[in-house]
Amino acid sequence: MENAITPYRFFVGIDLSKTYFDASIVGIDGKKLAHKRLDNTPQAFPALFDWVASTTRCDTAPLFCMEHTGAYGRRLCHFLQDHHQPLWIESPLQIKRSLGILRGNGAARPE
Repeated sequence: MENAITPYRFFVGIDLSKTYFDASIVGIDGKKLAHKRLDNTPQAFPALFDWVASTTRCDTAPLFCMEHTGAYGRRLCHFLQDHHQPLWIESPLQIKRSLGILRGNGAARPE
């Protein structure tokens, strides 16, 4: 990421499931700063902002990134959009294709 030009100092990667989500904060240098698991409920979403703000101590919004998971992520996406947070939603197929190693067999993906 050394040559990347970005207005973001931090990125928040979100891995969603039906009952909870894991969030990880990554700095511009690619180093993971923190991880937190939160309930996937609208009542828990404000805690995500509080945690990110206290961890990064930055006055600019991070880029929130998540996989498109349909119903599991819809409420969180709406919450982030309602609060004017930058959000990147990626297709699961694109994420799978970007991986150099496939799960399970340890072999490199075929070209």
